[in-house]
Amino acid sequence: GYRLIYPVIPPVLPKMTQEGLTELVAASVDPLPQALVITAVVIGMAVNVLIAFAIIQIYRIYGTTDVRKIAEVIKNGKAQ
Repeated sequence: GYRLIYPVIPPVLPKMTQEGLTELVAASVDPLPQALVITAVVIGMAVNVLIAFAIIQIYRIYGTTDVRKIAEVIKNGKAQ
C-alpha cells in the first residue's frame, strides 16, 4: 500500500531518483503483517471447521456428544 496522499492511489514513478525512492520507502506500507493476519484468520477458520466436522461425525456415529455416554457405548460395543 501507499499512504502519502488521499485518496490513495498506486505510486507510478516514471523516473527513479534517489530522492523519489527515499520518499516511496518512507510512504509505503509493509504488506507482510497484512498477509500474516489473513493467513492466521484462514488457518483459524480451517481449524474450527475441522473441529465442527469431528463433532458432527461423533454425533452421527454415537448419537451423542457426551464423553461419558460415548465411553459407555464404546465399552459396551453398541455404536450405531
